[in-house]
Amino acid sequence: MLHWSIPLIAVPVIVVLLARSDFVRSVVVAIAQAGYRSLNCICARLAGGLDAVLRPSSFNGEVANSRMSLWVFLNGSAVIAIEHISQRSPDQALAWACLLLTLHSGIVLASILKFAEENRRMRQGTPRGGLYFGELAAVRNVWVMILEALIVITVGAVALKLAAVLYPLAILSKVPDTGTETLDYLLCLLSQLPIYGQLLQTTDFGSEIEFGGVFGAYVAKAIELTGKSILGGAILAWALQRLAISSIMNQLKTAESEDAHFLQVLVTQAPVQIKVLLLTLAFDNSQPLGQVRAINTMRHRKVWTFPSTFLDRLLEIDRKVRVAGLSQILLFLEDDGMVFDIDYLIAIHERALRTYSVVRPTVSDPIEDAVLSRLGAIVALTTALLVKRQHAITVSKKQYRAMVEIAAAHKDEAVRRLMAGFLAAANARR
Repeated sequence: MLHWSIPLIAVPVIVVLLARSDFVRSVVVAIAQAGYRSLNCICARLAGGLDAVLRPSSFNGEVANSRMSLWVFLNGSAVIAIEHISQRSPDQALAWACLLLTLHSGIVLASILKFAEENRRMRQGTPRGGLYFGELAAVRNVWVMILEALIVITVGAVALKLAAVLYPLAILSKVPDTGTETLDYLLCLLSQLPIYGQLLQTTDFGSEIEFGGVFGAYVAKAIELTGKSILGGAILAWALQRLAISSIMNQLKTAESEDAHFLQVLVTQAPVQIKVLLLTLAFDNSQPLGQVRAINTMRHRKVWTFPSTFLDRLLEIDRKVRVAGLSQILLFLEDDGMVFDIDYLIAIHERALRTYSVVRPTVSDPIEDAVLSRLGAIVALTTALLVKRQHAITVSKKQYRAMVEIAAAHKDEAVRRLMAGFLAAANARR
């Protein structure tokens, strides 16, 4: 008896001593960090593959309904194919179902890791090693998350059904009878998920579901843990990020002046979704402080639609904010004019010309007017950028006259030179 008690006492003592060792602790930490990096890399590849199919918007990461429908069709087809395979070879069908379940569980896990990366970036900035996930990853879209959760549950029900067919009474000792076999096992799966399990207990189906046999308890616990950790974790990560973004936006409107620069830096590190909120704030005349701060972050946050949208709604905005916005558009074009999407650049050029033509008759001194002067500079700069990118420019007679006036009377010599050079080249080609 004594010779058995010695190792039973010694093993826990050795484990405790090793755990207290700095070397062992550093090895464990290094292994955990390597595992976390590997998990991020794998999930980032899955997210990249999903982006290739869903093609999220370059502005805010939204996914078109047609792309979502395509993803539903592809996965629906995969589930139907698994059902057909199960008629010939249930074990092969189970293997495919488990593979599909692993794939979609990985995508849901990628959502959690993407949110964690964005939340960490908001607090600590971009890490030295760069980011694992692309800024526009579709896994952060709430509708994609909901769809993926539904796919995981559906495929999980199919896998549970196939396992029950292959191992009768080894997993489920009681199954409800709804008349549809897949629905029966879907109810069994839902009975182990938080909230859904409690709801099912209030129905007649609750008493008809029982996990039993050799593997029943293990499968039930695995479903419960998956629901709490992966599905619940994705919802929690999304909710925490929404709260953080909401807090930033509220502080932009009200924070003391010494906090403004810090908040603007924080905005540049925030997720892509904040672009929509910044644009909304930029046109909210009831929040003048927040308006200017939002406008001042646009070029740093690379809100590519801001210049054309601002020019389109220029006359709705207070004059002071107009000047601030136009100044930021000029800086934005000077910094990133050559990397703007050509369609955005054309829209900026057209709207700047149109707005110049509308504002000009209302101005008594076009040379000194701050708004008109900046509009003229934007017209000249976008014209030069479009010429450099070899895009043909077509203007109306009224717009041509506006360009001639800018070339002749603008107070900035560089603007006059840019505009005059374009007009001279255009006239020479006639």
